[in-house]
Amino acid sequence: PWTTPGASVITTFVSPEPMLWVAGCALIALLLWWLVRWSLIHARRADAVWGEAADLLGGEYQRRAGPWYNRVRRIDAAVDGADVVVDHYTVSTGKSAQVFTRLTAAVTLPGKLRLRVYPKHALSGIADALGFQDVTTGDADFDERFVVKANDEDMARSWLSARVRQALRKATAYSFAIKDGKLTAQRTGFEMESQRLVSAAEATAEMATSGRHLLERWEHFARGEEGVLGAGGGRPRIEIDDRGVPLRIETAETKSGSTVTRVRARILDPDAERYEIRQSEAISDGTLSPLQLQQEALPARFALASSEPEQTARRLTDQVRRRLARLDPAGVESDGDEVTVVLRGMESDEARLRTAVDVASSLAAESGRGPYR
Repeated sequence: PWTTPGASVITTFVSPEPMLWVAGCALIALLLWWLVRWSLIHARRADAVWGEAADLLGGEYQRRAGPWYNRVRRIDAAVDGADVVVDHYTVSTGKSAQVFTRLTAAVTLPGKLRLRVYPKHALSGIADALGFQDVTTGDADFDERFVVKANDEDMARSWLSARVRQALRKATAYSFAIKDGKLTAQRTGFEMESQRLVSAAEATAEMATSGRHLLERWEHFARGEEGVLGAGGGRPRIEIDDRGVPLRIETAETKSGSTVTRVRARILDPDAERYEIRQSEAISDGTLSPLQLQQEALPARFALASSEPEQTARRLTDQVRRRLARLDPAGVESDGDEVTVVLRGMESDEARLRTAVDVASSLAAESGRGPYR
């Protein structure tokens, strides 16, 4: 370009602010596009995963369940007789939000049981739950991998049967809790693997229906003994006759709140004495005299006392003592009218129930009054 001689040259500068604003808007638009695209991809994948899990469970998948202001994904499935609901929820602290995957089911015959099971790596406040105690199941592998807390240690062991423990091993990402007749299982984060959802649902159903399975084993035992399974005071009860001795098997709650199984036999001996055989508890009746056995003794952990020590010694034959040592009951007691064998928890092992029946009916029979040798 040329200029007229003597004229001034004027240079015009363009401000960079409009360019930065345009670049910023483009960047924001790109970010929003990426977020929308990611959200759509995630939603499609979540639908595929949860839909597949619903199909594997034979259930129904709803993509948008719940009220309009809180739409969530949900699976409803009947698993092993339990109606399992799978969904998710979000906990917001104001500055952040955390999603949880949740499974729920009603519990069959829970009684007053409150139970928590969670993997040992899942450190949380439930480890310090008030009134709960640590429970060991006796399954070394399970006890190494899981923490169990309950308000009823003995019933918790009965509830966590071998089949329940096996199901829980397949759902180690989840924590399980029974409270007020409802089972809730959950994990941190939104579950994005269909098989893990299926395993969690199966474990939820297995744990929720454990009470029903315990009752089914009692029913099977009653049929085998030609007895009757009924209910008394809202608790299951079996009534049988063993070699002419009427017996009743029932669950009860101790003063400490623990569940026990009581095998009670009506005493046929008109001159029956009172006696107690205890393990973890002291003899409750101070009028009873310590019993010193002269034959093969019970393990040292048992304490014995009786109103008629010699007569009780005659009842405790070698066979009865061997059965008691093998059965390892919490205690045996007689008030002169009934003899009761006490087992921990809701005993469902048929061999142990049969042994308890044998012990109770043997102790309820007439003892004779000859000298003890």
